[in-house]
Amino acid sequence: MPEKTDGGSALLRLLAMGAVIGIHMDAFFPLSGGGTAGRDVIHALYACCFWSVPAFVLLSGYHAMADLDALPPSAYFGKRLWRLLVPLLFWGLVYTWLPSGSGWTGMKAVARDWLQCSPAFHLWYIFMLVGLCLVAPLCGRWAKNAWAWGAVAVFQLVVMADPVFWISGIFRCPLLISVPYVGLFTLGCRLSIRGIGRGAGRTAALAAVAYFCCMIFISLHGAGRFRYPFYNYLGLGGLWGGLSVTVAVLHAGKSFPPALSAFLFRLSKAVFGTYLVHPLLMGAFAKMLPPEAGSAAWFRPVLVFGVFAASMALSSLLLKIPGLRRVV
Repeated sequence: MPEKTDGGSALLRLLAMGAVIGIHMDAFFPLSGGGTAGRDVIHALYACCFWSVPAFVLLSGYHAMADLDALPPSAYFGKRLWRLLVPLLFWGLVYTWLPSGSGWTGMKAVARDWLQCSPAFHLWYIFMLVGLCLVAPLCGRWAKNAWAWGAVAVFQLVVMADPVFWISGIFRCPLLISVPYVGLFTLGCRLSIRGIGRGAGRTAALAAVAYFCCMIFISLHGAGRFRYPFYNYLGLGGLWGGLSVTVAVLHAGKSFPPALSAFLFRLSKAVFGTYLVHPLLMGAFAKMLPPEAGSAAWFRPVLVFGVFAASMALSSLLLKIPGLRRVV
């Protein structure tokens, strides 16, 4: 989270959080009703959400660069790691014990889940952030060196060539889960160093429009054939969408009025907590709603917005409670 008011970063975090909830929605509310046209629209919207995780990683690198330049590695670790480890421990145990996680089946099961970075299906992201925090000083150095940056770019192409390989097997273990995201984080650091000018911002906006048009076309005409590498955070679609949307929104944020930037910044403080608590709200909605409503295509946008708004409200409430503020 940036320490200064930044309307572009705040808006990007809010949009990306909404997209993450859109992706996770299918896990709780399988789509069945609404007619063919309704399902096609929802599938197209779903296809347009995979830019979100790359955008979060790029933004993390973008804002980490200031601390990497100002602090020695030990001070950087002390500042960042504690803010990640406490929520990871707390929510990992919560989701391991709750039925929405793996359920309480003994300490061996808990240890197994943790070693697979999956006390709940979405907490892998925080394991990944911990790993990136540990290699962040190296990423900052690589971003400043042309040869090192070239090697990182080649590695990113390798990851994009087979994204499924990089999200399975040994890469589901703590620390190693961050390896395929090192390129994106380093790219974020490099964006911070080079800055985002008017030309880059406008080009990125056009690229973002092209990305969404491409994903909608694929969704409507060939999702079965083109699912990878487009329908994946680490594939071509993820990098294309994440980079273009990130640069475009960060550039647009420079022209936001101060009052709007301050408002967006206040809202965005609840984004990390929203990521942590939104499965709880999804589970609650799944139990309260009749099955035909939860699975209907026409109701999906309302449901996504409802989960987003309720999760933001719950996260904001937790931020006001001294004992729980540290975990969101």
